[in-house]
Amino acid sequence: MNKQSGYSLIEIMVATAILGVVMFGLVATFTANQKTHVTVGQVTSTQQNLRVVAEMIENDLRMSGYLVPDQAAVCLGDSGVGPDTLYLSDSDAILSVAQIQATDPELLGGEFGVPITNITSGTAVGGSSMDLVLSKRWIDFGSQADFKLGAGVMVVDRNDDEGRVVCGTISGVVFNSGDGVTLNVDFNTAPVTFGATNLVDLVAVPALVYSIAVPEAGTSDRYQLRRNGLLIANDVEDMQLALFFDHDDDGVVESGEVEGDDGSAVGDGISITHSPAAVDGRNLKQVRLSLVMSSDREDPDPKTPLSQQQVTGNRDPQSIPEPDRKKRRTYESTVRLRNV
Repeated sequence: MNKQSGYSLIEIMVATAILGVVMFGLVATFTANQKTHVTVGQVTSTQQNLRVVAEMIENDLRMSGYLVPDQAAVCLGDSGVGPDTLYLSDSDAILSVAQIQATDPELLGGEFGVPITNITSGTAVGGSSMDLVLSKRWIDFGSQADFKLGAGVMVVDRNDDEGRVVCGTISGVVFNSGDGVTLNVDFNTAPVTFGATNLVDLVAVPALVYSIAVPEAGTSDRYQLRRNGLLIANDVEDMQLALFFDHDDDGVVESGEVEGDDGSAVGDGISITHSPAAVDGRNLKQVRLSLVMSSDREDPDPKTPLSQQQVTGNRDPQSIPEPDRKKRRTYESTVRLRNV
């Protein structure tokens, strides 16, 4: 009788158990590596997107104030309980100096702005929605309309010795007979009464608008950074601005002009709320930009601690949304304006 070799039941069970332990370890390692890969990818993508967004805003800031009144370079819709709204003069709406010099050099002798015909001296501008009737639809002789639906507009008085400005977003455009145009503007700043002591020279300046659309609580909507109402980037959760002035006109923003209580710096603390009517915008020299951007998804590891959205600028910490497991990155830079 031949003896047959083989494995006993006990040997099979032991081998199976060892194989199970090895497979469990391999799966756990693969899962951990996959989670790490996803997290690192999200963080890298967030950093890259944030850098691109910041460069876009910084480039527009550097060009603001081009050939317009100095107080129309930048206007801030300051909010202590949410993202700020940034208005800055649209340099793309004006042809280059070389083009103007070659076509109509007399235009270079003044500050660009389209006259407003329906507002008289002593009338308050801003604070709510109102119509602006402009004498023409172009600032210069370019072929494109400078004032567009969803874009911004800044109103200044070129005779104003206080350097005030009001700003808002264009919600309606009606082209009148000839070259005139009527704009319906939702103003985002406190009202200003121009011409109380002098004759007004009210003009409208086309502006770029950077704003953040905040999703409603309980929805799956994402934060959206918009430029003139058009989506630029998702997941930009906060934008805070601080403005710094050179009130003694010595070409330097000193420490006393940064943290002083005289309105030298605005948007630099919860107690310092910016009002364009309270500060001379002609002395603006620097703008500090602070951004917060999150990953598009939460960390897949349920053991990851919850994180709170970072607080920057003059935002009240109580207004920050509930913690989650998204990864966040912040960006801060100070931009010196070239054209003021």
